[in-house]
Amino acid sequence: MKIEKGIKIPVTYDQYSKYPFRDMEVGDSFKLDKDTNLPAIRASATHYGKRNGGKKFSIRKFENGYRCWRVA
Repeated sequence: MKIEKGIKIPVTYDQYSKYPFRDMEVGDSFKLDKDTNLPAIRASATHYGKRNGGKKFSIRKFENGYRCWRVA
């Protein structure tokens, strides 16, 4: 077998995300139901942002549920 150096491992952890963080631009948002597990979605948004260049998200109560915005 030949040993090869400098080959990066492909990143695939966010391709199966149930939230559209990857496709969002600053100012975009998506709706969350009122029975959403807020601590879980906040953690998902924070971890995604840290892994992807410091993107920031904000979740606020909105109408009959919540919305998640990309803010930076």
